[in-house]
Amino acid sequence: MTESAMEAILDAAARGLFLPGDRLVEAEIAPDPAVSVAADRAFHAAILGFGGNAVLLDMWRVLAARFSVLWGIAHRHRARPTSAAEHEAILSAIEADDTAAAGEALTKHLSWYHEFDCEAAIAANRRAAR
Repeated sequence: MTESAMEAILDAAARGLFLPGDRLVEAEIAPDPAVSVAADRAFHAAILGFGGNAVLLDMWRVLAARFSVLWGIAHRHRARPTSAAEHEAILSAIEADDTAAAGEALTKHLSWYHEFDCEAAIAANRRAAR
């Protein structure tokens, strides 16, 4: 990782664009799904922002806004400390300038959603709300 990229990470953390370390874990395991989803969205936006692709970052922001409700439901069905640990693994790999490890960690993190039954979770959420 270049020095300027690392400075960007540290600057983003300082400005609260994502929450490093224990603060990220604390936000992601918060009982309010809106807090954990906001931390998740901010983390991924910061990672995308470091890439310098403004179009991709804008697409992420639009998609993340639309998917936030679904992610809130999904967060109720997943151990959030697991998600936080995965974020830490991604960030550690980026900080170590290990693109292969970062890619593997990101793939592992996102693969959970491939297995997640969104329709069943939405139906369960609707039943619980009645």
